[in-house]
Amino acid sequence: GATVEVKNAQGVVIGTTNANSAGEWTLTSTGPVPEGELTAKATDINGNTATDTAPYSDNKAPLITIDEPVVQNPNGTLTVTGDTEPGATVEVKNAQGVVIGTTTANPDGEWTLTSTAPVPEGTLTAKATDINGETGTDTAPYSDNKAPVIIIDEPVTQNPNGTLTVTGDTEPGA
Repeated sequence: GATVEVKNAQGVVIGTTNANSAGEWTLTSTGPVPEGELTAKATDINGNTATDTAPYSDNKAPLITIDEPVVQNPNGTLTVTGDTEPGATVEVKNAQGVVIGTTTANPDGEWTLTSTAPVPEGTLTAKATDINGETGTDTAPYSDNKAPVIIIDEPVTQNPNGTLTVTGDTEPGA
């Protein structure tokens, strides 16, 4: 059968396949495709070609999941992971609606985000935005169940007036 090549609106090949003996063909893209006009070109065994076009509009929100449980790191920050559409931008907000970070899903649709600061307990919301602007959301509970680690720097310093200066490290904001 004829070889069929399909290009997106930007002229990028999204896949190639062969028509069966009845002339039917099916092609599944290997990743998300920008909205716009698709062009299919068929080439027969003698090199003759024909083309057809069809509009494509993305009307499906990307599915997104947050892996549970959400992991709290020793310094109080969170590492949040999940899956969504490859290339989607993922934004995670805490229970108060404050963005704790943004990342991009890898080619397998996996994403990982580590907050830059400790996060208050509550429901986290992840929003995925695909290359066509469609959005999907998921939520996951988060409980801070780890006591902060605290370290006193040694030696403790006694000041000339008898007071002490004590320093150390602990979870930011604790």
